Amino acid sequence: MKPATFTRLTFLVVLAWAPLVQAQEAPDAGVAPNEPASDPLNLTAESLAGLSWKQASDRVDPIRQRAEQAMAEERYNAAAEDFALIAGLLPDSPQKMNARLRAAIANTKAGKLTEAKGGYDQTIALAKQLLAIPYREPAQAKKLPSVDSVKDVLRRTLLYKATVCRELNSNAEALAAIRCLRVEDPEYQYLRKIIPLQAQLEGTDAETINAREGAASRLSDKAKWAWRADKPDEAMKLADEAIAKYPGTGGAILAGLTKARILYRQHRYADARAVYAGLANQLQRDGAGFESEFVRESVSIASRFDAERVFYDLLGRTRRKVSVASDEWARLNEMLRLAITWSKDEDRRLDSWNLSVQALYYQGAYEKMVSEGQALLEKYAKRYASDPKVKHSAEEVYTWIGYALHALGRSSEAIPYFVHTLEAYAGDPKAWGSRLPYPHALFGLRQALKATNAPEAAISDIERDILANAPGSAYARKIVSGE
Repeated sequence: MKPATFTRLTFLVVLAWAPLVQAQEAPDAGVAPNEPASDPLNLTAESLAGLSWKQASDRVDPIRQRAEQAMAEERYNAAAEDFALIAGLLPDSPQKMNARLRAAIANTKAGKLTEAKGGYDQTIALAKQLLAIPYREPAQAKKLPSVDSVKDVLRRTLLYKATVCRELNSNAEALAAIRCLRVEDPEYQYLRKIIPLQAQLEGTDAETINAREGAASRLSDKAKWAWRADKPDEAMKLADEAIAKYPGTGGAILAGLTKARILYRQHRYADARAVYAGLANQLQRDGAGFESEFVRESVSIASRFDAERVFYDLLGRTRRKVSVASDEWARLNEMLRLAITWSKDEDRRLDSWNLSVQALYYQGAYEKMVSEGQALLEKYAKRYASDPKVKHSAEEVYTWIGYALHALGRSSEAIPYFVHTLEAYAGDPKAWGSRLPYPHALFGLRQALKATNAPEAAISDIERDILANAPGSAYARKIVSGE
């Protein structure tokens, strides 16, 4: 069979298979004259913006019915315009995603493949945006009727895009869509339908691809079930075999996730982070969406635990006056930067950022620490008054900025930062708690006042305050003596 004929056949089979297309749709036998789309309800995007997703979708239902009728009558140009009109009216939602997909399918049937490809790209982008909601906006996650249904649309759309790209002779884009589909569909449900096209593009045979994917999938399943049966060593061995023998397959991706989860549960955070990071980089190269969101979040968790362990080890050595090289703190900050950048959980991201600010101080990167600390304070400001945990974290940062400015010889600028913390805890009977920044701010203020040649009386008042609030405290005596 000639390649062009083979591709066209695959193209039509894929479209015919789509569950979102009406079951009784006929093959593309022709295109009726185009009809201009119009909105019989005089709706606007602004008028629908304040409605729920379902309410907005219900308002455009007459246009949707007209579009579906046009599809059934093979008036694909008219259908494409109506579905595009719906997509333009609706807010970002699963309903808008479906309208974009239907418009792209109609354009495909009308032979307008360039427009269809653009529509598939828009559908993919919106699907990924919706799938990221549980990570980026957890409070909005309940608005998604079904994450699985959105993932299903994403997979189908990648399938259609690969076929259209091949028709347009955009072979590189077709292969990229197939790679992305492999990531989004590692269970191999949709990927098998595009394997003939993949084989043609890669110059191999479909049986070879099927055999590799199937073998990798079986090993991955065995690894998963061994782990669930509390046999981590056996599961790890099976996962490693799948990764080594069948790299790049969906089964290898799932095996990598299983391996990373086992390492994480065994508290081997550095090893888990390395596996997660490798997976994330691979998936991002392949254009991954939802799965890479999961992996990036997992990397941030593993990095956070790993970084926290390293931080307290370095801090302990510093307090014991054991030499710690500056580049050790720098490496720690690289780990923390990974956790900050990839985490979609706001609290976890801010906690890692706070730790990074402290690490920058110990590294001696005072200028950068001040800049990072001030940026972090802006993030804390939104919840400072309502969340005691955020207030505590913010005051830690105020104190650290004060110390950094003092170390830079800018003691007069440091004083307001120390005072901010002292005023925040004024009158609090627990202000001298060992985990609160109050005593550290008091000591910092004493040092800054000394550096600015403040009156001795003011410094003495601070020392009396220290001793009065912590009578008999060895720590207080150290503060006063300057040890």
